[in-house]
Amino acid sequence: MLCLIRRNPKSQGCGAFPVAGRSLLRRQLQSLRAHGIEQIAVELHEDGSGEHARRMLADEPALARDARVVTGADEMSSRDMVEAAGIALPHHFLVIREATLMGFDPAWLFRMAIPGESVEGEVSSLSWWFDPLALTRVWLLSREDTEPVRSMVPGWALEITSAGAALRAGGAALDGRLLAEAVGASSAVVVHGAHWGAGVWVAKGAKIDPRAHVVGPVFVGPQAVVLEGASVGPFVDLGAGCLVEPGAKVRDAIVEPNTIIGEGLSVTGCVASPRGMRGLSGEGPFIDLRDPLLLGERRVVLP
Repeated sequence: MLCLIRRNPKSQGCGAFPVAGRSLLRRQLQSLRAHGIEQIAVELHEDGSGEHARRMLADEPALARDARVVTGADEMSSRDMVEAAGIALPHHFLVIREATLMGFDPAWLFRMAIPGESVEGEVSSLSWWFDPLALTRVWLLSREDTEPVRSMVPGWALEITSAGAALRAGGAALDGRLLAEAVGASSAVVVHGAHWGAGVWVAKGAKIDPRAHVVGPVFVGPQAVVLEGASVGPFVDLGAGCLVEPGAKVRDAIVEPNTIIGEGLSVTGCVASPRGMRGLSGEGPFIDLRDPLLLGERRVVLP
């Protein structure tokens, strides 16, 4: 079985954002592998937004096994993308958009396939999502260039188009809502960490001082540290190796790996990195603080 992960102008670069501690692209690949999809081709943007995908595919050879990368200057058809990836065109192949959080069984479409027929599948979102009537589309295309017929796909899917949407979806996973509303165990979003408290999960090597104030949903990444007097949450994803110092407040934020949130700094409604901050919507300017006492880089060697 073959799946193409196609570019989506509405979610450009969103595959790098974490959902409960794991990037969207990594979750896509894990879901596809878990459901028996052997071949995967990933279409990358030519700008720097595809760099995360390249690094991840290079760093995780088991997950990236038989995965091909396709970069094209012009928009190409899905069948052309298969050819560009150097893959023989199969009888049927799956097409999903980048940054789609998958709560459905992609192999179901292959099992239901009719020879020579293409399908445009519609997958519902979840009741707590901003638009419960929204539908995410996936395609099962046949070797023959036929007009797709529409069909509902059991399960759910969320099209993540901003850092804020990724944070909200991750918060639902940390609170257990994705597990509760999932259709079948395989559609739940797995949190890779230990349960520390209500909606709070910690990865291997992470430490939270008992005198820190932490309110879920919060994910604390590998080797990240929350010190005494810090306030974290709700809706926070701390990347690997982060440090939150005393008096710092972090809320409604994604904190990129190895970022130091300095003493007394308030970080709200943004993506924070050692270099500065930008809004969760992706709109507006990047705020370059250039002050290591406020935001800095923590040099941690991760296992």
